[in-house]
Amino acid sequence: MQDRKTNLDFPLISVIVPVYNAAQFLGGMIDSIISQSFSDFELILIDDGSSDGSAEICDKYAEQDRRVEVIHKENEGISKTRNLGIMRARGKYICFCDHDDFLMPDALKNLYEALENTKADMIHGATPIRYSAQYKKEVPLSVSKVDFDSAKEDIFDRYAEVFTLCQTIWGALYCTEFITGNNIEFPVKYTSGGEDAVFFFRILQAGAIIKCIPREVYIHILRDGQSASSRYSSNFFLYHFEFSEEEFTYLSRHEKAEIWLQRWFFFFRQVLLLLSDPNSGLSYFQKKDYLKRFLQLDSSQYAMKHLSEVSDIRISDKFLRVSKLFLRLGNSHLLLLMGKAGQWMRKNIGGNLILKQKGAIEYNAKS
Repeated sequence: MQDRKTNLDFPLISVIVPVYNAAQFLGGMIDSIISQSFSDFELILIDDGSSDGSAEICDKYAEQDRRVEVIHKENEGISKTRNLGIMRARGKYICFCDHDDFLMPDALKNLYEALENTKADMIHGATPIRYSAQYKKEVPLSVSKVDFDSAKEDIFDRYAEVFTLCQTIWGALYCTEFITGNNIEFPVKYTSGGEDAVFFFRILQAGAIIKCIPREVYIHILRDGQSASSRYSSNFFLYHFEFSEEEFTYLSRHEKAEIWLQRWFFFFRQVLLLLSDPNSGLSYFQKKDYLKRFLQLDSSQYAMKHLSEVSDIRISDKFLRVSKLFLRLGNSHLLLLMGKAGQWMRKNIGGNLILKQKGAIEYNAKS
C-alpha cells in the first residue's frame, strides 16, 4: 500500500493513549507508535494528572513529531480520559493503546488494510500477552488468534471466543463514525476494571459488523500487581454483579441463554480471584457472603441449574474443571480455597492457567 502523507486535519487513524504515572514505560509505547510503517495517523496522548514526569515525556514527543497532540487534565480515571480522546479524535478510525504496552511495527497498516477491504465497523487483531520479569518463573507467551467476520458468520456461533478477544480494546480499530453515531462511550461508573468489556458490549448491541484477524498486532504486558483482573475492589465487584446480569439478559432476549454458560464461568472465576486477593481487607464471612450473593443472581442461577442438565461441557482449564465439581457440591469453603490457590499460582507460576480465556469452555447440549 502506498502510504499517503499525514493530513493532520483529516488523519486516517486517531491513536488514543491515556497516560497516568507511566514514566518508566511510556517512552517504549510512544516509540512503537511513531515508528509504525503506516504513518497517516494522529497520536493523542492524554495526561490524566500524572505526577511522575509522564507529562513532560508527552510534551517532549509533541515537540519532536507534529502528529503528536498532548492534552493535560486533572485526574478523572481511564473511562473519562478515553471518552475525551474519542471527542478529540479526527481520524476515520480510532485505535486505543495502554501506556505501558507495544504496537507491533506493522500493526496500524495491517489493521487498516484489513478493515478497508470489508464493511466492518471494527476489527480486532491478535494480542499476545507477555508476562513481565517480575514474576518468579518465566511464563510462555499467551496469545488468542481468532479469524472471524460477522458479515459471514453468526456471532452467536462463536460468541464466547469473539467476546473474550474483543472485550480488550487494544489491538483494534474502530470506525469513528459508528462509535460517535451510536453515542458509544466508556462507562464512568466502573473505575477499577470492566470498562473495556462494556464498551465492546455497546458496540455489539448497536449491531456492529465485527471482524477479527489472526495476525498479531499488539503486545500487552502483564505486570505483577498491576492487573485489575485479580485485584479486589468494591467497584470491580459491582461490575461483575451488574454486567453479568445485563449480558445474561441480552443473550436470553436473543434466545441464546445456553451460550451464557461459556461466559458465566469467566465471571465466576474472576469473582473467586477477587475474593481471594490477600489485600482485599474482607473477612472470611464477608467473602462467603459476597460469593453467596453472586451465586444467587439470576444469571448464576441459570448456570447452576444447567450444570446438571448439560452432559458435555469440555473445560480445558483445570481451575474451572475442579470448580465445576465444587459448585455441584455447593461447598463455598472449597470454592474460596480454590480462589486462594488460583491467586498463588498466578503470582508464583505466572498466571497462564488462571488468565487463559480463549476456548476455556465449549457448550454442547444433550441430544
